[in-house]
Amino acid sequence: MSRQLFQQQLALEFPEEFLVPVSTHWEELKSSILTTCQNTLGHAQKKHQDWFDSNDQSLKKLIGQKRKALMDLKKDPKSTAKKLHTNKRRQ
Repeated sequence: MSRQLFQQQLALEFPEEFLVPVSTHWEELKSSILTTCQNTLGHAQKKHQDWFDSNDQSLKKLIGQKRKALMDLKKDPKSTAKKLHTNKRRQ
């Protein structure tokens, strides 16, 4: 009973605007902030795919050079780096 009495007293003391649930105020604030941000800043645009497409040929060239260097290393039996690596693995 004390809860009901408390709520009745609040209803008498406070104006109608305070009787609106906090969640309603929060939703209004959230939507206002979101709308303002969208109107001011706009929406984010994707840039990753555009960047890759514009650099596609240079990336393919670098990957090709790396593959060629690896194949040259694998095919060269006299490679010092290859011998050092093999010796370390055996120890």
